[in-house]
Amino acid sequence: MHVRRQNDCCEYYMGGSKLVEETLEKDLGVWISADMKCSQQCRHAVNKANKVLGMIKMTITYKGSEDNVKPL
Repeated sequence: MHVRRQNDCCEYYMGGSKLVEETLEKDLGVWISADMKCSQQCRHAVNKANKVLGMIKMTITYKGSEDNVKPL
């Protein structure tokens, strides 16, 4: 991944084949894009939070739907 505006963007080779340039990379749990914008990091954080919230909602709905519970 080439970061910064004035990077010469060299091509790198390994074993005679050109390496593919990545535009998005995850490092220490943080998504970094080549344009240094945080939109991908925010998108991944929102998706993860929605998954957790969905699991919590399913758990609460499941425990609250018991029909055989008798009032005191």
